[in-house]
Amino acid sequence: MVIKQSAEFLNDINQRYFNRGLSADFLAILAKLETYNNPKYFEGVDIILSRYRQAGLGITELSPHFVFELAEGLPRNTFLDSKAPFIPPITTPDRHMRIDQLIASLPVPSGTRPCLLDLGCGFPPITTVEAAERLSNWNVIGVDPSFYPYLVTNNHGYYGCFDGQENLRFMWSDALHRKVTLQNSADEITKIREDIVSAAKKLFAKFKTDKRTDEIEIEGHHLFCNPFKLYTRPNVTFMTGKIGSVEIDNIAVARLFNVSVYYDETFRLQTLDWISKILKEGGMFFCGTDWIKGLSSAYFTYKKADGVLNEVSFSFSIDCLYPLRPWIFFSMHRSYAEKDTLIRYLKILREDKKFINAFDSRFVKLVEEHGLGKKDPQSNRWLPLTQSLDLAEFNNSALEINELLEKEGYVDQAVLALRSHGIKAECNAVNLIEVKS
Repeated sequence: MVIKQSAEFLNDINQRYFNRGLSADFLAILAKLETYNNPKYFEGVDIILSRYRQAGLGITELSPHFVFELAEGLPRNTFLDSKAPFIPPITTPDRHMRIDQLIASLPVPSGTRPCLLDLGCGFPPITTVEAAERLSNWNVIGVDPSFYPYLVTNNHGYYGCFDGQENLRFMWSDALHRKVTLQNSADEITKIREDIVSAAKKLFAKFKTDKRTDEIEIEGHHLFCNPFKLYTRPNVTFMTGKIGSVEIDNIAVARLFNVSVYYDETFRLQTLDWISKILKEGGMFFCGTDWIKGLSSAYFTYKKADGVLNEVSFSFSIDCLYPLRPWIFFSMHRSYAEKDTLIRYLKILREDKKFINAFDSRFVKLVEEHGLGKKDPQSNRWLPLTQSLDLAEFNNSALEINELLEKEGYVDQAVLALRSHGIKAECNAVNLIEVKS
C-alpha cells in the first residue's frame, strides 16, 4: 500500500478501518501524527490497525489509551525515524516474571547449574538481574548490543546512556511517573534531553579532573562509569553483542522478547537456526513479546530434540482479547509469525459470541470500576479521557483487572472455547492460554 501524508492518511484509516466513525476527539489525538509527518509512523499505525481489525476488534473496543499510544507512544518508543533499525533498550521490572516462573518449574539435575541466555535484555539489565535472583541455582547471561560505558541520571527518573565518545545514544525514564495524557510532550522531552546532555558535559569534565571515583554527582545529576557494577550478581554475566554473533553454547534455556518485532522473517529464521546450534539437547527457547507480570504476552516455545529445534506451543495472555494499548499488534513488518498466530486465535475467540459477549461485558465493567475509562451507554463507545493518569497507576489497574479475569476463570473459558473449535488448547503453568503445535 502507498502510505499517504498527514490529513489524507487520517481520513484514509478512518474510512478503511472505522467506516468514518472515529469521533472528533479521537481524530484530534491522531492528528498529532501530522507533527511527525513521517511515512514510517503512518506505516506503523496502519500495520497496527490492520491487525486490530483482523483480530475482530472494532470501533466499540477502541479505547482512548489505544488511540493516545498510536499518536504519542509509537513515535516516542519505537524510533522508527532512525536510518537503520534501532532497538530501544527499553526494560522494566517484572517484565519476564512469568517466563522466570516457567523456567523455575523446569527440572534441574542434581549437582548442575544450567544456563539461561537472556537475549536483548536492554539497559538497565533489570530482567537479567531479576532472573538471576529468582533462579539462584542457574547461571544467567545477559546479552545486548546497547551496553554503554556511561550512565547519567536525574532526580526525576530519566536516564541517558552515553558512548565512549560521550555522545548521548539513548534516553528513557523509569516510566513510573510519566503521564497517560492527551497533551503533546515533545517540547518537554526535548527540554529533558537538553538538560541531561548539559549536565553530562559538566559531569564528564569533573570526571576527567578526578578519576579516583566512578560515580559523580552535580546538582541532582549522577554520572556512573561502568554502570554494570550496579547490577553485579554472583550468577550473572553480561556480554555485548548482536543475536547470532555471540560465541556461546551449551545453553539450557534462551529467551528473546520484544526485539524480533523490529526485524523481518529472514531474521526470525536465522535466529532459530542459531539458537538450535547453541542450545543443548532438550534445551528450550521462548520468543515473543510481553509486558509487566505477563500482561500483553504472546510468544512461541521451542524445544530441541534429536538435534532439531521444534515449535512446541504458542501462548498468550487473556488481556490480548481486548487490548487497551496497541503494542500487542506492533511490528516493523506486515508479515510476522507471532502476530499472525496471535490474530488467528483472537479472531476465533472474538467470533465465539457466547464466550466473547460474557468476556467483553465483564472486562468493560472492570475497566470502568478501576477508573481507566468509561463507555457511552448509548453508542457503546469509549469516551475521551477526562484526566491524566500516572503510567504506574494505569499498569497497576491493568494488572488488577488481568488477575481478576484469571481468578474468575476467563482463561479456562477461553481454552474451552478454542477446544470447541478443534484447537488443542490448555491453561499453562503460569495461567496463560497455550495452544499446542
